[in-house]
Amino acid sequence: ALRRHPRDPALRGYWLTLLSLALALTVLLPPVYVAVGGLSGVPNLARLIANGLGLATALAVQAFLFYLSQPEAVARRAVRRRGVALGGALALMVSLFIAAPVDQEAVDFTRHYGDAPFILEYRLVFLTYLGLAAANVARLSWRYAKLANRPSLRLGLRFVAAGGFVGLVYV
Repeated sequence: ALRRHPRDPALRGYWLTLLSLALALTVLLPPVYVAVGGLSGVPNLARLIANGLGLATALAVQAFLFYLSQPEAVARRAVRRRGVALGGALALMVSLFIAAPVDQEAVDFTRHYGDAPFILEYRLVFLTYLGLAAANVARLSWRYAKLANRPSLRLGLRFVAAGGFVGLVYV
């Protein structure tokens, strides 16, 4: 579908959502996690990459929903603002990750380093962006469900909105 309609921003957002989520989950697989640290020489780099990809997923799903539910110019501005926020969050996360003493590879990163300096702040930046994205996903899905013509699409979007709310509660 993306090859047939490469300029469709909603379709690109959907595709990027799936790609970035798949990459984030792949990087967290223990063999891949350890390989990333070993190949890069940076212990736990896979955690930073996976978290960054997770936030990129959050941006992509918001972009998908913005382009479905709003005029393109309005959606583009909203996505750009969230992209700038993502850039800021990633810059903070990288800075905090570099400052944190996470010099031993630990697949169970949060349990192992949860009380290390700068990790709380790292997690707060990550969860703040994720929480704002979950709130937007819930809001945009609910809004788009009102515009949907088909009952099955309307119901599916209501479920996505509920999932966004559950994600917000998780954060």
